[in-house]
Amino acid sequence: MLKQKRVYRFGPFQLEPEEFALTRSGKPVQLSGKAFQILVFLVENHGHLILKEKIIRHIWPDSHVSDGSLDVNLNTIRNALKESYIENVPRQGYRFTAPVVEAIEGEEPLDHKKSRKQSARWGIAILSLILLSVAFYFSFYAKIRRDGLPARPGAVLYEKALKYELTGDDEQALTTLDQALLADPSYGEACVRAAYLSYELEDMPRAAAYLKRCADMTTEGTSLRLKSQALNEFLADNSIQSMELYQLLVDRYPNDPDAQYRFAEVATDLDRVQEADKAVARCLKIDPINPYCHFQKMYVQLKQNRFNDVIAGYQALPVELRAYPWFDEPLGVAFIGKDQITQARESFERLARAHGTLHGTSHFTVGKEWLADVLLYQGHVREATRRIQQMMETRDNASSAGSYLVYLGRIYALIGDRRQAIGFASQVSTSPADAGDITSAAVVLASVGDAEGSAQLLKLRSSKTTALLSPGNDHLIRGLLAATKGNYRDAIEEISLAHDLHPWDEEATYWLGMTYFWSGDYKTALDMFESLQALKGTILLDDAPLLIGLISLRIAECYERLGSADAAKPYLAEVERIWSSADADLIQDAQPTKPKS
Repeated sequence: MLKQKRVYRFGPFQLEPEEFALTRSGKPVQLSGKAFQILVFLVENHGHLILKEKIIRHIWPDSHVSDGSLDVNLNTIRNALKESYIENVPRQGYRFTAPVVEAIEGEEPLDHKKSRKQSARWGIAILSLILLSVAFYFSFYAKIRRDGLPARPGAVLYEKALKYELTGDDEQALTTLDQALLADPSYGEACVRAAYLSYELEDMPRAAAYLKRCADMTTEGTSLRLKSQALNEFLADNSIQSMELYQLLVDRYPNDPDAQYRFAEVATDLDRVQEADKAVARCLKIDPINPYCHFQKMYVQLKQNRFNDVIAGYQALPVELRAYPWFDEPLGVAFIGKDQITQARESFERLARAHGTLHGTSHFTVGKEWLADVLLYQGHVREATRRIQQMMETRDNASSAGSYLVYLGRIYALIGDRRQAIGFASQVSTSPADAGDITSAAVVLASVGDAEGSAQLLKLRSSKTTALLSPGNDHLIRGLLAATKGNYRDAIEEISLAHDLHPWDEEATYWLGMTYFWSGDYKTALDMFESLQALKGTILLDDAPLLIGLISLRIAECYERLGSADAAKPYLAEVERIWSSADADLIQDAQPTKPKS
């Protein structure tokens, strides 16, 4: 048989896709993998406008990348060709404008037993058939590309969903993904992305439901299957297995920016900040203007207390990237970290206004949640509680009720209001809540000595997930219950184990400090509370901002108990400054009284 290969000639260039070769006047021209693939795709469709979305979908079929990656590779192609062959049609796409001669080249077979005339006749006939087939192929598929027919029924809707997501309209993106799945029930990409969007909207039951659907749509070992399995383990409160799968994902698909982003997202949530930082750096190297990776980079910097870097990074973003409304979230948190409350409030109000123009209410609520957190930072506990309850009671936020109740329970546990803490946390058992929310509620109840309520919640948790309670949470709950019984030796041993397992966990660190304080070891308690100052960004992101002022108060109390009143003064001044307009009885309520079981 004739060994055939496609050859495209334009100007002094010859392009051979099967050989991965590009030459200029016979001399090799070097192009990287993606740049070469893009050039082949444009040359195959020479003379026709190819939309950006089609190029991205063709070159990165299993990844979600921004236009920036395409632009970088197109610049590489232009620099290699040194010719103006690629026309840029603003906001649309690109057209290869040079005249192209297409040919099929072959090598003569080794079998020469037939006469050259007979071989020639057969060769001409075969070549004619081949050329006719090739002509049909290119005319048919060029028509498909020109007419914009999708590769599968839901593809157009999927692309539309990605655009909604880029504008920050995650709920409309999710609705559009549902439509894509309705048009194409086996569309794995749409299903997995819908699961992640639900997770980012903190609708964990919905995310779990999508993942259950996705199981039959993805192939074992593929990027989609690994993303699906990793998120499923995370939602099941099995963080160790989840991170193993995410690690496998980035190891197997190192050039997939979405894989790097997903790894960084969960690593940040689990306080594995160094790993998240490296993944974000890899993502931005692959796709320098990926908005999601820039957003995650800000979150990593917040957990490193790099508040100035977050603000500077935002200001350095290209204008078109700043249109992504979610950037106001880490920006506002950075302003709180710098105690610039007016700027923080402006960022969150801008976030709320931007989200008010989007679909659904979850986005609009996010801005309100952060404004409530500003109130907590300033010590306005009652007003913050009222606003959080108001958000929780809206029909559209019903699925997040468990998270809100845990948060309120945590706030009142911190200031020692046992009745309110139990009242909120115990409601989690009858509200929509995932395994993580239930575990957190059990910790709240343990911290105020409700052993029976904590045990009931852990029993409920076991009915919702097969994942065992993490060793860290197990030790923390045991230690807190021991502390409420006055058994400080056992309490310190258990909570220390939880702290050693997760030294960046602000909750375990705070309660270990409190247990040392109750036991009379004020020096070690002081060390614990001072170490929390290095976790300011983590506290602002993951905990109640009320804790910032509370830590300064606890440090001052330790110095006073140690007989160093002068050392306590700057911390008391800090508390007075942060809580200058706080609830009148807050400092009195927040006294470190020993808990009761």
